[in-house]
Amino acid sequence: MEQTNSDSIVGTFLAINVLAGFLISPIAGCVTDKFTRRNVIIGTFLIRAVPSGSID
Repeated sequence: MEQTNSDSIVGTFLAINVLAGFLISPIAGCVTDKFTRRNVIIGTFLIRAVPSGSID
């Protein structure tokens, strides 16, 4: 909110985030069936850390 000064941008971002979670759920289920839960958690953390680290 402080960076954008726009409620609609923040709301849109949150809605996209929720929809992405719903869409990835079936794929995540298959991945966790093939790999251990620990490795999946570490992998997803690293995948999220890279873009987060590039944000200024």
